[in-house]
Amino acid sequence: GSEMCIRDRDEAPGDADNSTTIDARDASAILKMCVGTMELDDTCDYNGDGFVNAIDSAAILRSVVGLKK
Repeated sequence: GSEMCIRDRDEAPGDADNSTTIDARDASAILKMCVGTMELDDTCDYNGDGFVNAIDSAAILRSVVGLKK
């Protein structure tokens, strides 16, 4: 199926799948955005640097395993 990244601007940055939980699925979706297989959504800028990129994905994964954002 197709994936979409539609959300209100109030939701947590990085929540690519709108599940209200930031997890490995969001990290995967962000990587898909980076390679162009999923539409880019600038609200997925998890680390707030102004870009949606693999650094956001890595930061999410670090957070999931309990490391600092």
